[in-house]
Amino acid sequence: MSKKSEGLLRVMLSFLPSTGNDYKKLIEYHGEVLETVIIEDIFMPEIIKLLSENRNNPSYSSNMVI
Repeated sequence: MSKKSEGLLRVMLSFLPSTGNDYKKLIEYHGEVLETVIIEDIFMPEIIKLLSENRNNPSYSSNMVI
């Protein structure tokens, strides 16, 4: 795994700490870190949930830095 991928996963785990157990279980199940699987199966559902909960909050969208 590249250092950039490792850094991204670390940031995502700190941003979404509730995903830590699922992250560990997925690595145990596959025997290695599969970045795409982790992002799609663990992080994206949580991100989509956060976005859908706050899509009507104008302060979120106006303060986002992309």
